[in-house]
Amino acid sequence: DMAQTALIKCVATPKLTGVSNATNGIYIKWNAVTGATGYRVYRRGAGQSTWTYLGTTTNCYYTDTGVKNASGNYYRYTVRAVSYNVFSGFDANGLYIKRLANPTLKSATSAKAGITVKWNGVTGAQGYYVYRKTANSSWQYMGYVTGTSYLDKSAVKGVTYTYTVRAFNNYGLSLADAIGVSCKFIQKPAITSLKNAVGGVDIAWEATDGADYYFVYRRAEGETQWKQITKKSASSGTNYKDSSVVDGVTYYYDINSATDSFESASSPAGESITYISTPGISKVSNVQGGIEITWSAHPQATHYVIYRKARSVDAELLEYAEVTGTKFVDTNVV
Repeated sequence: DMAQTALIKCVATPKLTGVSNATNGIYIKWNAVTGATGYRVYRRGAGQSTWTYLGTTTNCYYTDTGVKNASGNYYRYTVRAVSYNVFSGFDANGLYIKRLANPTLKSATSAKAGITVKWNGVTGAQGYYVYRKTANSSWQYMGYVTGTSYLDKSAVKGVTYTYTVRAFNNYGLSLADAIGVSCKFIQKPAITSLKNAVGGVDIAWEATDGADYYFVYRRAEGETQWKQITKKSASSGTNYKDSSVVDGVTYYYDINSATDSFESASSPAGESITYISTPGISKVSNVQGGIEITWSAHPQATHYVIYRKARSVDAELLEYAEVTGTKFVDTNVV
């Protein structure tokens, strides 16, 4: 018994030095104890009065993988040193932490004002720290948000950035995705013109620096998903005619600029227009006092706009008159 008592006295209680969230669970560490042959790790959940034995290790650290998917729960940890068959005491208070899983990154996309980064929310998080790097720099802290998206307004056009995110609460931080998500900042083009034309809808947009392509997206009234209707080389211009439209249907359009690897973000709303086909002129004839134009009625039309231009090739087609019927006599002729 005396020998046993002497041995017990020489196995000191480990001093806990840290507890933190890790990718696979919660990471605990402590100082080494002279003479220890191993360490037994214990956990106690919120509201529990007894410690649960987790396992034994010869290291001065341990990862509790059993709580990997328990984000938002509180846990307390303590450790006992072991010297053969003799156990040390333990810190009865232990170290306390709230489990935070790593945020799962969803996307990084170019928007009009910068790059938008999105991720899935983490249970138990009070907010998120956002980090950014380039090919020639290390991770740089950008700021924190309480939601699950971040707009990097400081992105420079033509530069590729990589982003990652850490969740935080009063008890600490999660880890971050070491790979991150990347995006080259290509400014999203604005639609400059959307109008009905002969044979379809004419769309025009502004050119954006660094774009190799433009993707034109469309959805009809009542649809929720964008459908890509064309991929256009940036060198071929910034306009497109959508000829696959149906009379009387309202369509929404959105334009994204893109390279081979990256694409700007889609707009939730887009720009809208109701397609009304051009009425077919059925007759043009000289009548007393002028020239009479007759055309077929359009079921969705509330009125008709008459355009006229001079015979000269370079003359401009100008809005000339507005009527509600399907006949018009131009009396201002020579």
